[in-house]
Amino acid sequence: MALNPIVFTEKVARSFLRYQLTAYPFADERLLSQMRLLLSLDETRRSPLLKGPYISLSRPFRQGAAVEDLMNDGVFHPLMRQCIPTEINRVSGHHEEAIRAI
Repeated sequence: MALNPIVFTEKVARSFLRYQLTAYPFADERLLSQMRLLLSLDETRRSPLLKGPYISLSRPFRQGAAVEDLMNDGVFHPLMRQCIPTEINRVSGHHEEAIRAI
């Protein structure tokens, strides 16, 4: 599946703005209202925050075991297949390590 850079950028910005609103709550309703306005996605679109293009140099996560293998090994319960979206066939390496450690 191809990555839509516009949708991805807005998703990242929306997550960042949500974090800002929850990480720094104001007791004063007027300040909170002003912060919500300034951190709205519409307002942010007009700011330098969404100017780009930006290039990410991060590498993809190391690939871990297949979901089916984790079920066969008894690490995942067989009903996990119903909980995990069908397009996800493998877990990332760090997730596999954490799951096996549990």
